[in-house]
Amino acid sequence: YLGEAGEVRFEQVSLVLGRGWVVSFQEREGDVFEPLRQRLRADSGQVRRMGADYLAYALLDAVIDGYFPVLEHLSEVIEELEEEVLSRCEDATLNRVHAVRRLLFGIERVQWRQRDLLASLLRDPESMFSETVRVYLRDVHDHAMQLLDVIVMHREIAAGLIELYVSRTN
Repeated sequence: YLGEAGEVRFEQVSLVLGRGWVVSFQEREGDVFEPLRQRLRADSGQVRRMGADYLAYALLDAVIDGYFPVLEHLSEVIEELEEEVLSRCEDATLNRVHAVRRLLFGIERVQWRQRDLLASLLRDPESMFSETVRVYLRDVHDHAMQLLDVIVMHREIAAGLIELYVSRTN
């Protein structure tokens, strides 16, 4: 998720789901779960009625949805870097492009693991998720796949910027 200064922050989150209960562990407060917490405090609606498997889905959905603002921010950064590469060729710009590319590699590694986890939850015949909630879980899996597509596209753009920088400096 994005920190207060616009930096990308990684956080370890663990979920344990049992019949009728969910336990979540996380490193810090003020994260992607806050909108869900607010929903739970303000409302006794669907999250409370649907059970523990729906709450686990909602937590997973919040994690995946938390990537979209990060990638939107990185898209803006990449656009700025493209303008810099086209207008002036400075080593600092190249260093920033490399930093964004490394960050995208890190996000991609994490996102592949999350996508694999979601796929295994959907395939598992002993899953704790009801058929009703599996429909929602498939949607989260689809979002994870969309994220991977965006990440790969951004990485390719960053690689193109490096090639453009080298071409311009030559």
